[in-house]
Amino acid sequence: MQANEETEDQKLLRLASSWDGFVGRHRESDGTLPGWKEWSSRHKQRVEMVQVCRGRKQWRKQMRRRQRSDLTLSIVSWNVLSDTWLNFGRVGYEHTPVELKSDWSKRIALLMQWVEDLQPDVLCFQEVDYEKFVENRDTTLKGPFLLTELSKKFGYQGVIQKPKRGKKDDQPCGVATLWKDDQFELIKEKSFSRTHAAGSDKRARQLNSVLSHVAREAPGISFVLAGDFNTGSDNAIFKVLRDHEWHGHAMSSVYEHPRTRKTLPACHATYMQPGSHYSIDHILYTHSSLRMKCVLDALDPQEKQEHVLENGMASGFPTMFCPSDHIPIGVIFEFTPPNLDSDGAARIPLKELMEGRKEELRAQWKALQAQKPTFTKGKPPPEEIEKRRRYASAVKAWKASVPKENTQEIDFIAQLTVMSTTPKEWTIVYHGAAKTFKGRAEFLRLLLEDAGVDYAITGDNMYGPTGIMDCFRGSAQAVAAGDGSTPIPNPVFFPPAIWHRPKKDGEEEEEVIINQVGACVMYIGEQLGYAPQSAKEKALANMITLNALDYIAEGRSSFHPVKNSMSYSDQKEEGDKASKEFTKTRMPIWLAHFEKMVRKHGAKSPVAGGSKVTCADFCLFHVLDATISQFNNDKYDHAWDNQDPKIDLLKEYHAWMKSRPNLVAFFASDRVAPYAGDSMM
Repeated sequence: MQANEETEDQKLLRLASSWDGFVGRHRESDGTLPGWKEWSSRHKQRVEMVQVCRGRKQWRKQMRRRQRSDLTLSIVSWNVLSDTWLNFGRVGYEHTPVELKSDWSKRIALLMQWVEDLQPDVLCFQEVDYEKFVENRDTTLKGPFLLTELSKKFGYQGVIQKPKRGKKDDQPCGVATLWKDDQFELIKEKSFSRTHAAGSDKRARQLNSVLSHVAREAPGISFVLAGDFNTGSDNAIFKVLRDHEWHGHAMSSVYEHPRTRKTLPACHATYMQPGSHYSIDHILYTHSSLRMKCVLDALDPQEKQEHVLENGMASGFPTMFCPSDHIPIGVIFEFTPPNLDSDGAARIPLKELMEGRKEELRAQWKALQAQKPTFTKGKPPPEEIEKRRRYASAVKAWKASVPKENTQEIDFIAQLTVMSTTPKEWTIVYHGAAKTFKGRAEFLRLLLEDAGVDYAITGDNMYGPTGIMDCFRGSAQAVAAGDGSTPIPNPVFFPPAIWHRPKKDGEEEEEVIINQVGACVMYIGEQLGYAPQSAKEKALANMITLNALDYIAEGRSSFHPVKNSMSYSDQKEEGDKASKEFTKTRMPIWLAHFEKMVRKHGAKSPVAGGSKVTCADFCLFHVLDATISQFNNDKYDHAWDNQDPKIDLLKEYHAWMKSRPNLVAFFASDRVAPYAGDSMM
């Protein structure tokens, strides 16, 4: 290479310095930047089912649902507005109440209220005044101090950048990072920037320093960039981060995920002063090791209307509602399996092994599992303890037999053992393990609950080019490549799926995994005693099952009239109109048909006839239950209660099914997932 020839990273630095963007001056009709739809269509995790918490209340509920054992990380970034700049350094705060500007104790109290609702694992604050962060010998202020309050009230510890010697008056504030003290400890800190960079050139050089430092000091680490970038995502910096791996970092932007389209950061602004509304706060992350689970939209719909939309560009903060001229942004990540060796060195990402070697490893693992002793309740006898020890030693020796440099085989073995660790006989595979909404997994779940069998629900390893579900692999080439990272008996296309690992007389039989709700419930019914008894009953049960699924599919589609793959929130106006039309036209026809089917054998009898309930009963029951939950309210004129012609037998049938003892226990348990509130899901 010639002495003056640019390296790849130097080229990227030059590209990133080339254009300052519009920071939100030009917007599409939906409020997003002109390139946002194209950026979101290329987002590396665009197929992930990411939840949007619309308001701090929803975020708080999501945080409370997390288990301490979950491999998740929550981050909130917020420019909290320097008190010095609020009072002395800037113009444009004439709208801010005098008492909020003149009394720091009032503003920090309001800030604490917001943090109380958010309480992430990590807080990234910008524009924190040095003299208001923590008391020290150079501080003239008597308090309250930000770190002291956060530590006392919520258990945070933190650090702030040290001011440049002799420059504290010019730059009164810096960046502070805070973390829950019972979950994290500080290993190392390094500061790169203390000011808003004016212009792409300086901003790009600052970012280049950060990225090169991380690549040099901690290669392969999970990495998050969060803060006030003072520029929009149409800046050249973001184009470089989207299209290239700058210093080896492949990164995605949280608020470019398709699910975030209606959030304030994506469609309006994160910084709001009267006449100046810009989206300049961002969170970027390494998408190979972190997966988005939940995103914060800090204002709920009512707050958004009252404090932002009602007055348009004349609205602005800080006010007695919001203590800063920025709103917080946030995300909950889930860690994907780390690509690290035991000594912390970065490992080569998993690639496809030769099919023959995969089969060989599967056979070895199956042979080891055949040696696994039976675990019984109570204290095991000495001979059983010895069997367990021998089995554990054999597994350990098998893993150790693979040379350390064979990282692809090590990864494959890890995935084999994780997925095979004491699996349940029955497993439902569905988005997010069906924890946050019922979805179509509920059809399968009701049968398993009524049967009283032990089962699991998982959302693991569904997505990406090596995931279980072919529809989420991203390309025909990835689908055709063969098995993914998780060995399954046969290909499946779309969730939900039922994975059955049958046993007979203690011996494992051939595994089954299938998708399509109709096929799943019919298979479960046959295995667990809900199969129709005659050819006629079977034909009727199949017809009723498929009709019920068609009905709920038609109802769901009414919430997505613009595009079926778009969320309801992204087409709410059209969806509300179409779903109301559905309750007045198609829904009465469907319910009248189901009423006729129930009348045939009576409201307290299996709908397909015979002496015992079948999969058809559980499917019909669930679509009726979803109808009540979705449409029996003021918005839809209580469509279930006010059907014409009346559906009294159908109501009686629904109550009869719901009274089954195991279903009563299920609905009273903490295993029940809520309805999503839209789309009959």
